[in-house]
Amino acid sequence: MHQHHDERTNGTSTRGDSDSLNPNLKPADENRQTKSGTPGGLCRFSGVMMTPERFSSALTLDAWIGTTRKNTAFWQGVARTARLPDDLAAEAARLTSPVQLLALSEDWCGDAVNTLPMVDRLAAALPQGELRIVGRDANPDLMDAHRTREGRAIPVVIAYDADFQEVGWWGPRPTVLQALYWSELHLLPKDERNLRIRSWYARDRGRSTAREVLDLVHRVAGGRHSPAATPAG
Repeated sequence: MHQHHDERTNGTSTRGDSDSLNPNLKPADENRQTKSGTPGGLCRFSGVMMTPERFSSALTLDAWIGTTRKNTAFWQGVARTARLPDDLAAEAARLTSPVQLLALSEDWCGDAVNTLPMVDRLAAALPQGELRIVGRDANPDLMDAHRTREGRAIPVVIAYDADFQEVGWWGPRPTVLQALYWSELHLLPKDERNLRIRSWYARDRGRSTAREVLDLVHRVAGGRHSPAATPAG
């Protein structure tokens, strides 16, 4: 499950972040590094251009699952049971700006299986949100522009505004899990490590992923939202 993580950071990057990383940080510290006020802002901002045509040619989650050859039942199960917490759904529903989310994935990636169905639920809760998915290996320009410490780790979720300008990106794991991975889990035998990771995702139920990607969406929205409804009476 961890084979696609050949880096040591969780990335949430926004426009204007520095390309440089602190080489003196230990893996456990890298997750906590902040740049431009962005928690975990460790990854360079991409210069790759996105077009409406390229985005629309990418697959929806259901279509993506239909192409999988590995972990298909796993993908189907997580997609069937993923549920966006009510408080995050209500928060997402108040964001009015168009948001396009593009994920880099592969069917063998356990972290993608555990996170992208929740990202899809979040996108569905946005008034003008959409998630599309493309393969990492088929899109080297996107992947190479969203590396962490030269790693090609997935999943990566890239956020674009209405003009398909990239605002930031997230990946490859929730910050808490990534910190745990590099402080403890990476030292374990593979089978035990993967079991601990799966157990963490099961306990978290996708909330950490939804929270972090929603924070990214807030930056796309630029604070534009509908007022919360006033309770009757």
